[in-house]
Amino acid sequence: MASPYSRPSPIRVKCVLNRRNAKTLNFKLENGEIRPGNQEVTYLSALSTGGQVYVTQSSSDSAAFEEGVTYGQERLFMGPNKTTYKTAPLTLTFDAEKMAKDALIPPSVSVTGDERDLFSRGGFSTLEGTVEHMQVPRMTTVRDTEVPILDLGIKSGSSILEVSLWRDQALTKLQINDKINICHL
Repeated sequence: MASPYSRPSPIRVKCVLNRRNAKTLNFKLENGEIRPGNQEVTYLSALSTGGQVYVTQSSSDSAAFEEGVTYGQERLFMGPNKTTYKTAPLTLTFDAEKMAKDALIPPSVSVTGDERDLFSRGGFSTLEGTVEHMQVPRMTTVRDTEVPILDLGIKSGSSILEVSLWRDQALTKLQINDKINICHL
């Protein structure tokens, strides 16, 4: 029986994968060209106990956890006074590591554009093709902020699919007949 003074054993997690996310907060129109403005950078870390996966976010210059390193904590991500320390390596099964990686970068199935309904199967899809036609990037207002949109047609399979790229992706330098891969639709 636990006494009122006993503590639970520390949680041990292994950092399987880190992912850097940069979101442009505003865009500037300079000399007729749209340019990115200020960015907010966050890091996501996939942590695994071997049975559970946790995804944590940090807003610093680097990820809060180092890939491949095992950490121990008294409590899992509770408040600013958490104590995190490196500990003996935790060996994970292939399936446990895959589950943690899939939490940050989910599997994405390739589609050709010839399917009746690209989104009926559920999950994420990856569309590959070539740029058939495109417009000049335009600006639109979203929540009191101007963001760029690039409308283009992608030939995939025997179909030409109309696609709109938003924000940073709209500023990708593309030309007619460029090969394009859009994943996690």
